[in-house]
Amino acid sequence: MVYVVFQFGILALLAIQVRISAVNLYSILLLALAGFVGLWAIYTMGRGNVRIRPELMEGAILRSHGPYKYIRHPMYASVLLSAIAMGISPFNWINLALIAGLIVTLLLKLRFEEKQLLARFPEYADYKKQTRYFIPFIL
Repeated sequence: MVYVVFQFGILALLAIQVRISAVNLYSILLLALAGFVGLWAIYTMGRGNVRIRPELMEGAILRSHGPYKYIRHPMYASVLLSAIAMGISPFNWINLALIAGLIVTLLLKLRFEEKQLLARFPEYADYKKQTRYFIPFIL
């Protein structure tokens, strides 16, 4: 639960600092990409299966298609892309520190979640070898 509080706290701090006059094409494109990735992940999971907290739901099913074919945590990628879009409108050192804090929070959150996934789905270990956390082929 603490991960969720940090995640939304950081997002709120980034949102407060956004200046409409500083919004640029990169921000808009990143937000559009974030929206696309997030909606694609929700569609793939099914609306009733999406949770903010990293605890697995009863009857959870391992998804490895859609965006999950390329990255293990597309919802976290969507959150990160949104944060970067806000953080460059305007770019400053405070926003950079907030984004770095969000990355650490998301990494801790996904490691907690992945321990549960490994315990429930033996095939998750092989799936991990074929995919990345947030960015296909990189991270």
